[in-house]
Amino acid sequence: MQFPMLNITDTQWRAEYDVSIYVLFDEFIYTDDDKLFSTYFQDKFFCDTHGQIYRVIGKRPPQQIWRRVFSFLPNVYKVTLLFKDTGEKMPLESVRHFMLTQMQNLRHQSDDESLPDWITQVEKAKPFQGILHGETH
Repeated sequence: MQFPMLNITDTQWRAEYDVSIYVLFDEFIYTDDDKLFSTYFQDKFFCDTHGQIYRVIGKRPPQQIWRRVFSFLPNVYKVTLLFKDTGEKMPLESVRHFMLTQMQNLRHQSDDESLPDWITQVEKAKPFQGILHGETH
């Protein structure tokens, strides 16, 4: 499994949500909120930078005591998302099309000035990993 990973379950991205709901940059979420987990992660499918598709099957609270003690500090309480490999792959052009469709939807909802650049990077990305990383070579 390679990060970043793209949420391919949610097909109507919304500008008011944080991008970390749609693109995971690592296997952690920084809250143990069960409602947030069940709404945005539980049983959702994510595609990694190799096109491999995974389903979120659960979460594991931090193992280190100090992370629990200092959970009030930002980015200290790390809940690990648990993934199961589905054995399925998503072709490069399907990932590209999916991302471009979602980003165009966001563009209509938001005046975020970085979206046109991100869209251009996804359109030009050549290696599979580049679609999620924004690489063009």
